[in-house]
Amino acid sequence: MKLRLSICVLTDFDGTITRSDTSHHLVELAIKRNSTKNGDLSHSWKLIQKEYYNNYQKLFSKWQQKLTFLTSNLASSSSSTSLSLFTKFLLEYLWEQEVIDFESMKKVEEAGIFKGISLAEWRKSGTQQVLREEAANVLSSLKEMGVKVGIVSVNWCKDFILGSLKDLSLPPSSICSNQIEDVTLGCFSKPWIVSATDKLINSIQLQNSLLSTCSSLPSSSSQGLTVYIGDSYTDLFSLISADVGIIMGKNFAEISPFLKISPFREFISSLSSVNFQKDISIQEKLFSEIKLGFVSEDLIKILLQKARLVQVESWQEVSLLIKEISSFS
Repeated sequence: MKLRLSICVLTDFDGTITRSDTSHHLVELAIKRNSTKNGDLSHSWKLIQKEYYNNYQKLFSKWQQKLTFLTSNLASSSSSTSLSLFTKFLLEYLWEQEVIDFESMKKVEEAGIFKGISLAEWRKSGTQQVLREEAANVLSSLKEMGVKVGIVSVNWCKDFILGSLKDLSLPPSSICSNQIEDVTLGCFSKPWIVSATDKLINSIQLQNSLLSTCSSLPSSSSQGLTVYIGDSYTDLFSLISADVGIIMGKNFAEISPFLKISPFREFISSLSSVNFQKDISIQEKLFSEIKLGFVSEDLIKILLQKARLVQVESWQEVSLLIKEISSFS
């Protein structure tokens, strides 16, 4: 199948390509490998894990209270007011989540959890991960179609991802994630990728890099059609900034009153009437803010309003959806 338009598909890794979060697998490798050399790492990890869980539970409880308030007042407020409040609360939640994730990653580094583990060991460990059914096959078939494929992840180690997806033969440059920079100390390269904003910045940079290699794009790389696939709140900004955001699973059900998320079949049936023409002014604003390393509340509100989101349950649906998009775009 020959593409009529250059398409870039970026996807999250943990929970989107894999069946679950893989951080515990990385820690299990570290504890098994290092406990005899660096003391009782299992104790250090349990302390980090306990603090992270407690902080996240407090944050999530506060978020749920705000969502309940917004949902209960939705009928009595204008749609613009509701969206403004939701955007404000969402950014507050994501900022606090970023602080928790950053501090947790900092403690992992300080505890030396990943000291001495070679990148080859990380790749080997990655090969043992369980992926979602058909994930690797779908990504491989998309590559064969000429689709540009990339990964954007908050995972701790790029080589772990490369090992998990070894059959895809993805070049390291097509994966944006954290990486072990100093194997001896177990330190991560900077800047770290921990937040929705971090993932958005890396998504925009990666898609522009991938699309710039397409001979079918005569001028700007932004002319290509972009698809982002994700399952969590750290993916949200990337999902709403793409031409099509594909949500894997039902993790966004709680915020569906504030977002238009189409079921798979409904989205497929409406594709013939979808206009994929980009809003250049929004693109320019997004690119200019990304260059400065931030995304404003006003822009997030605009992106939330204009987002084209679809929920899927499997990679088979992802495959069908992208093939359908390529025929209509």
